[in-house]
Amino acid sequence: MIRCVAHITVLLLVVGTSVSPQEKEREPARPQPQEKRLDIPVSPAEERSSVRQTEGQRVGQLPKIDLPEFIITGVASIDLPEAQKVAADENAGRLPIFFVDPVSVARDRNTIQIGAREKLTIQILPATLMNGTITASLGTYFTSNVGLSLADLNPGYSYLAQGRYHSSKGYAPYTNRSGGQLAVQGGLPVRSSSWLEGAKVGGSAGFGSETYRFFGSNTPSLTRTASSLSLGGSLTSSASSTFNYHAEIGYSGLFLSDSSARSRESHISLHAESRFRIAGLPLLARVNLAAASISGPTSGSLPYLAAGIGASRIWWGNFFTELSAHFYSARGMLGQKLTRISPRLMAGYVLLGNSVATVTYRAGVEEATLSSLVNMNPYLSASTLVQHTDVRLDVTGALETDWNDVWRSRISARYRSMRDFPLWAEGPQQGIWTTVYAGMTEITTYALDLFAKFERNGYFAAGAAINSTRNTVTQQGIPYAADFQMTGRYSREILRALTISPWLQFVDRRRVDLLAGNKLPAYIVLGLRSEYRLLESLNIAVEVQNAADRRYEVWKGYRAEPFIVTAGASYRW
Repeated sequence: MIRCVAHITVLLLVVGTSVSPQEKEREPARPQPQEKRLDIPVSPAEERSSVRQTEGQRVGQLPKIDLPEFIITGVASIDLPEAQKVAADENAGRLPIFFVDPVSVARDRNTIQIGAREKLTIQILPATLMNGTITASLGTYFTSNVGLSLADLNPGYSYLAQGRYHSSKGYAPYTNRSGGQLAVQGGLPVRSSSWLEGAKVGGSAGFGSETYRFFGSNTPSLTRTASSLSLGGSLTSSASSTFNYHAEIGYSGLFLSDSSARSRESHISLHAESRFRIAGLPLLARVNLAAASISGPTSGSLPYLAAGIGASRIWWGNFFTELSAHFYSARGMLGQKLTRISPRLMAGYVLLGNSVATVTYRAGVEEATLSSLVNMNPYLSASTLVQHTDVRLDVTGALETDWNDVWRSRISARYRSMRDFPLWAEGPQQGIWTTVYAGMTEITTYALDLFAKFERNGYFAAGAAINSTRNTVTQQGIPYAADFQMTGRYSREILRALTISPWLQFVDRRRVDLLAGNKLPAYIVLGLRSEYRLLESLNIAVEVQNAADRRYEVWKGYRAEPFIVTAGASYRW
């Protein structure tokens, strides 16, 4: 089956908060077996299954937009060409990597740029821009994909609307699927003489639905329809405001229908943050309040509160620190109750003018929902148990180097010790997973990332990671954690108007059972995308996925796509 991912995205096009030189932190991310069982409570209901969102994306969340944006990887700001932003996610991103994304190390747009004390925020220029794009593609296995997007940016208002439909007759019995998405987002400035003057208000709405079958289970004809609804609003202070703030409220719903059984999750969230100064000290305060409610074969509520206050980045010569305190309160299933007060510290030093060494310490509670678990494991039972992850210790050391105007690198080591980390276990039905929570889970990751920006549409990005995992109850590594993994992508305009982009992904063997030692074989996947600008507004593209036609499985029993060729075109105005 072709991977014509229905990858629609939304993005607040009205970003413009100018902040102090000391900038924001960012939150990190997380990872199934078979015959032997632990004597630990698993889901009480019959295992049904889960959303298969285009291998690695979930229907319960609005995806990314096909418009220019900066992607921050380590110290590198890589402005990828639009076609490649989509292709990279659809192809090389299909593996559920839970510990590190080697090519896209999580960084904030406002984090340190080597050799500078301040990194400017990216702002939309006050010029009117009307944009529209229509795309269509067709490939082997009768796979089709069509999409339309409209955007209008000007000083008075902005909006983005997108729609997409995809279908496939698949490459094996029961692998047919179809789905569609619609989304709209926009914003405008507030006209007022009060403290709201110049602030930006935004709103978004989206709906998506996909139908597919569980072709790798012992009931391959089991059909699931996964639908999602998302609504949100935001308020952001103007760049010139002395009181700097951002607030957003949102609702997301995930609706799973597995033949005769149904499950639903409703999630409401509120986020607020503000930057201000007291006695010249730059401070950042933020609050995240969320509540998820699950009804169906397994019911429960998942309230979550995280609040923190601390100093933004403070410099002493080449040395800088960020220090904050955080409070967490959360409840999950199986009677889980968590209350934590945790410090967070980052310290860094600029070396030789082109490198920065950092050490980060954090602990706390990471929110979990049925949607987030389904996002990690597309074949998860809708009746699975959900608990928040209690992060007892999370320490990262990194060295980032800007070698020249083209090449950057990042070397890092990270250790995490967590309780209530979701471990995957196949339930009574083969090919349908549930979660097991047992003891402490320890994860150590060593990563090397390389980045190069040759020209506007030319870049190279590669990463490799070694993972070492252990659970204190089983005394074994945890399921579906690859000991070694590597990804890479190269894009270059070799002829006038012709761009080629090869990519590869290697994943080492992965354990598939909590107790037994059986593992899925290692695999390497190769792909190639070529795009030709036929006219100023018309592009044609040909893409090859799994070029070597390797037979492999990301999840046990579910064969991944074979050799696939797709041809398509996009027109912009």
